[in-house]
Amino acid sequence: MKQKFSIHGNVWLFLGGVVSVLLYWYLSREIAGSSIKIERYIGYFGVAFVVYAATIFLATRGTSIPPLTYILVFAVLFRVIGVSVTPQFEDDYFRYIWDGFILSGFDNPYQHPPSHYFADENVPEEYQNALNGVNYPDLPTIYAPTLQFSFLIAHWIWPAQVMGLQLVYSIVDVLLILLLAQMTDRRSLMLYAWNPLVIKEIAFTAHPDVAGVMLLIAAIFFVKNRPLLSVVSLALSVCAKPFAWIIAPFILLRLRKTYVFLFVILVLMIYLPFLLSGATDFTTLSTFGQLWEYNAAVYHVLSQILPAANARLLCGAIFVVMYLVYVRHYRASGQTGIRGDILLGGLLVLSPVINPWYLLWILPFASLNRDIWPWVASCAVLLSYFTGLNMGDSSLASYEQARWVKPVEFGMIALAVLFDAYRRRCEKVKPD
Repeated sequence: MKQKFSIHGNVWLFLGGVVSVLLYWYLSREIAGSSIKIERYIGYFGVAFVVYAATIFLATRGTSIPPLTYILVFAVLFRVIGVSVTPQFEDDYFRYIWDGFILSGFDNPYQHPPSHYFADENVPEEYQNALNGVNYPDLPTIYAPTLQFSFLIAHWIWPAQVMGLQLVYSIVDVLLILLLAQMTDRRSLMLYAWNPLVIKEIAFTAHPDVAGVMLLIAAIFFVKNRPLLSVVSLALSVCAKPFAWIIAPFILLRLRKTYVFLFVILVLMIYLPFLLSGATDFTTLSTFGQLWEYNAAVYHVLSQILPAANARLLCGAIFVVMYLVYVRHYRASGQTGIRGDILLGGLLVLSPVINPWYLLWILPFASLNRDIWPWVASCAVLLSYFTGLNMGDSSLASYEQARWVKPVEFGMIALAVLFDAYRRRCEKVKPD
């Protein structure tokens, strides 16, 4: 049955958009007026998720589809509100500001940890606050070259201010939405464009992952008709975060060998200035992979039984097997669509670290498919912010979560996965 525009659907879309704008605006005013507790902060986004889900259900039921203009206008409004406030319960942006400052002086941000500059009287006063706020200051930066370039752009736009970062990443996010508008239907586009986790992690808290994600989706979008642009986008994406390497082989398989060679050359060129000056992100990335644990799922269970190193190896082995099985299925089926939601979701569920903004890599792929579990996960993962530090609970370590968090968070996701499996089974047995 052909979809059509619906007056009733448009009314629900408009009402949902207005209510969401008011929610984000009230949250921004509360942040600006005084300190806000984590329970209230996450509560706002919880309500936003309810409004978001209800709006999409009511505005897209039956054969109606929401107008693209409405989707885009409200998506931009949500992000404008987020950009206007200082990030809450986050301190990563201090590192982004500091890295941008270091790179602006043609220095290598991987060369020295921030603590190296604590006694440096030449650090400008406006950057002292960023330097003092950097977490793990004894470690050099972990952020790869493409993200370093994004920090530099934000530095040029708005030096020493987090709003420069929020603005840059919100613009990149809108570009991603415009790409997805060419690749998926309106309902799926709205699932991404209006998603409260996306709005929170990018506009409200300036996480740079969206730069790598947008480039990855661009590489997929251009691979058929503009392979050169696809290769450039893919090279920049894999030099943003390692997640992109999981998807890269499926894109490269669709390209001629000349373009694959060009991809390798571009990656080397992006890293070359840092390699020549003696340091890259690999050192801190290795430390992160060996020592960090936060909001882990399968790894957390295995680490209670096995030594941490063995648990990491086992999780890595499980993922390799899963990946190879998917590659075999992908090549045998002759399909061109990449289930990045499954591949990256599988990686995260086995990972020692599941930060909420990591889901930004999954959600664009989810908008190209029909499963609901990524969208449920985008809501559930907000619970991971209930840590000792954020709650001011002295009985918990700074990044230790309340005991109820993981059962509720991963329980919600597991139920969504089971629902998707049940729905697919019903579709297979449904008579023609």
